Amino acid sequence: MPAIRPCALSAIAFQNSLNCYEIAQTHGLLERIAELLHPDAGVTQGDAALVINNCAAFCEQAVPRIVACAGMLSALTALAT
Repeated sequence: MPAIRPCALSAIAFQNSLNCYEIAQTHGLLERIAELLHPDAGVTQGDAALVINNCAAFCEQAVPRIVACAGMLSALTALAT
């Protein structure tokens, strides 16, 4: 998958339920975002978390996909500790 820019994705997702839904439905994108949440990914954690926050906040239909994404909840939990 090509490189993604979480900062741009978080802006696209902000207050736009259709964009949030499309982010959640795009094959492999949530998995890639989950990878960017890990500390060894560099400085992307905050922006990646903001993408997930915006998608969950502005699109209820995206939430089940986010929760079901392998590694997402553990990565978010690790950020909070």
